[in-house]
Amino acid sequence: MRRGVLWRRAFDRWSAWNFGDATGVEPQSRSELDFPVAGWLIEFAEPDVLKDELDAFDERLRALEMQWHSSLSALVAYYNRLLSRYHMFAFASSRREAKGSWLFDHEVFVPAVAKLPFVRDRFRTVD
Repeated sequence: MRRGVLWRRAFDRWSAWNFGDATGVEPQSRSELDFPVAGWLIEFAEPDVLKDELDAFDERLRALEMQWHSSLSALVAYYNRLLSRYHMFAFASSRREAKGSWLFDHEVFVPAVAKLPFVRDRFRTVD
């Protein structure tokens, strides 16, 4: 039980932080809180939390496009935050289903819309 409480606090802190305010956020950014965040999502979060978060990417991308951004680098940084958040939830979802290791490998989880040529060019993503 204590583990769940601590991991939930790590998740709350991670969500509030949102990869900081810097414009240098890279796609699939990581943090020191990744393990407890993944632990909470895998062991304690309701399954709908994971599904809802993964399903919300397209809507959040549309909202991002409708906002004013001070520069292209700021827009790309916000997009990368979305991708990084998606990555954590997709990772947790895959581990919850497979019951495998919680260690991060070189897996990259990308929503289908982020693979479209227009989106890749718009947000300057590379393989």
